[in-house]
Amino acid sequence: MKEFLRTTNDQTEIIHRLKTKIRSSKKICLWQIDDSGEKIHQNNLEFEYIYEEEGVFTLKTSNSFLRRLESDKEVFILLDDQQYTFKTKISINQKLSATFDIPTEVQIEELRAYPRKSYKLSDKMYVEVVFAGKDRKRTFSLTCPLISISQGGACIVLNRETIKAIDIQAGLLIKYTSDFNKAAIRNARILLKKTMNHDEYFALGIEFSTPLEKSPV
Repeated sequence: MKEFLRTTNDQTEIIHRLKTKIRSSKKICLWQIDDSGEKIHQNNLEFEYIYEEEGVFTLKTSNSFLRRLESDKEVFILLDDQQYTFKTKISINQKLSATFDIPTEVQIEELRAYPRKSYKLSDKMYVEVVFAGKDRKRTFSLTCPLISISQGGACIVLNRETIKAIDIQAGLLIKYTSDFNKAAIRNARILLKKTMNHDEYFALGIEFSTPLEKSPV
């Protein structure tokens, strides 16, 4: 299996992963670059608590390392589980614990069974997809932008209107090769929000029921 790095700004996913780390006993690595360019770091910090409404979380340590950090500079945090990496800033710094802002964006290194090919929206790659309607009595056949694909699954783009009309719990058909392939929706996240007319576009992650015979990469 290969390792892939992805960036997410989905706050629900970010907070969920932070909560997962709070319940684990694994250590946290934290570092900061000082004015001289020197990297000061420590790799045995522990999560203490997360305050969702306040948008912060706390770390603790058994020594005074946290006192060396400068509150006006970014700090970088690496969680050994899935190589979960992000940068943040200190809100409150005490001797043995410190409070940090919950990040708005993180990078996650994941294991995938198949290499994935990615596209930009400007590449104008499209696939034909057939969805079940909310009542499952009718179907929607749409041409959707494709932003990534592997033998195991794909990621397509839908607008909010379409999301509301389809049954995301039902299976679907996607035509990448000459034939349709059965697939299931695994996740959805906001990809783009247009503030002028409030349009929202979602990236929909799907998994093929049977992997493609040939890798798209």
